[in-house]
Amino acid sequence: MNTIAVTGAAGVVGSVLVEHLSRAGHRVAAIDHRAPPQALASWWQEVQSEGGALVTPIEADIRDASALTQIFGDTKVGGVIHMAAVTAGPERESHDPESIVDINVGGTLAVARAMRANGIQRLVHVSSNAVYGPVVYETDLIDEDKTVPRPAALYGVTKLAGEGLIRRLGDLWSMNVTIARLSSVFGPWEHATGVRDTLNPIFQATVAALSDRPARFTRPCRRDWIYNRDVADALVRLLSAETLKHPIYHVGPGPDAVWSVEDWCVLLAGRYPSFVHGLVDEPGAATINLHELADRAPMSTTRLVADTGFQPSYTPELAFADMMAWVEKFPAFLHVPTEK
Repeated sequence: MNTIAVTGAAGVVGSVLVEHLSRAGHRVAAIDHRAPPQALASWWQEVQSEGGALVTPIEADIRDASALTQIFGDTKVGGVIHMAAVTAGPERESHDPESIVDINVGGTLAVARAMRANGIQRLVHVSSNAVYGPVVYETDLIDEDKTVPRPAALYGVTKLAGEGLIRRLGDLWSMNVTIARLSSVFGPWEHATGVRDTLNPIFQATVAALSDRPARFTRPCRRDWIYNRDVADALVRLLSAETLKHPIYHVGPGPDAVWSVEDWCVLLAGRYPSFVHGLVDEPGAATINLHELADRAPMSTTRLVADTGFQPSYTPELAFADMMAWVEKFPAFLHVPTEK
């Protein structure tokens, strides 16, 4: 492949995916709806100075097929990892459903048209466990074959629609399309991007600890959390695999790697002794938004491991060490004091 195009490049996954690709020698067209934060852009440049391949940040509307067609052609794109999306909460769903559909479904169509216009055949389309809807609370394990998607919120509805759209167009236009459904992702470079309505609980707790604020939550919040650097590795494996046996793959740490936001807070308290955290009975007393009222079932990753050899590199402890190193390098990014 020549250049790899990454849409949603400034997001919590895209930011480290761009880094991962550059370090692996792939030129990257890092596409987002806005310029990357200065700290992130500087980091990408530092990665290049350390021997990484060229990263070209590009501002573009993901719904503009003509603009994407020109970008893909000018940068000689050979493969695409498409993850640009609106992760909407109820308020946005209520007052602006049009933009959710336009970006999550229309943006996927625009990417497909731009690929077709440039003869690009390889696409990893990044989706989410949100496509399963309330099913995740009704089973012990989410399996690609056995668990039937039943999305409820517009994010899940549109992600599932995007999956169906791109798979059909892939068949019609002879494109090699792989769907990657992510479990719960956390890691460095998460920030308010304008297209994600609530930041994940681990990030919220981390900012609370760094800011000398308490973290209060209504349940431990156990999930199959996966570090964003592991996600980047899995996505690149899916993109570069010569053959894959399945159209859809779960990307997660595996069902045996379940831990909680409470576990993360214990790690934070070990580093920041003044950090106060714990469970509360009343939702109104909570300071951490867990998004949901119950814990999700973990996702099976059997086929991902079998077909790509993927194994997560980051235990909670290793992820914590890596994220704290990132915090030390970029303290201003989180808008918290540099000294406690």
